[in-house]
Amino acid sequence: ASLSRSASAPLGVKLPRYVETDKQVARFYGHFFQERPFDKYGPLGDRVVERYMARFMTIHVYVYDGTVEINEPKETNSGMSQGTLYRRGVLYKSDGERVTLQDLVPGNVVSMLGRDFHITDADAFTRDYFKYVLPHYSSPSLFSVLTVLCLFV
Repeated sequence: ASLSRSASAPLGVKLPRYVETDKQVARFYGHFFQERPFDKYGPLGDRVVERYMARFMTIHVYVYDGTVEINEPKETNSGMSQGTLYRRGVLYKSDGERVTLQDLVPGNVVSMLGRDFHITDADAFTRDYFKYVLPHYSSPSLFSVLTVLCLFV
């Protein structure tokens, strides 16, 4: 199925962009590193082994209007607040520019919300959409993703 046509549109009819992109959501997977909260005066003493923890995120970009939503999957008994990190809206990078689909290409690091988000992957629809919108796009290799992940291990 082509990404530029609706199933209900007759042949030869060009649909407006807002109709083509309605209900299309690009989904990215990524993470950011956070300093592990730890009480050095607690029973375990100062943190030695694990100073940082990776917080995994799902980033949704609504193609129609470019709004972004960031969610963290909830883990039971984690002791951390999880769920929606950023409700759907216009999101700006740390430099003041609006976050776009081109910023979220897997393999990129995007500074937003005071954190550095490492974009590691995208779902199948998003990869296909990138090939349609950005002809020069290619999926990141497994080696490049593992290299980024191993930097903090």
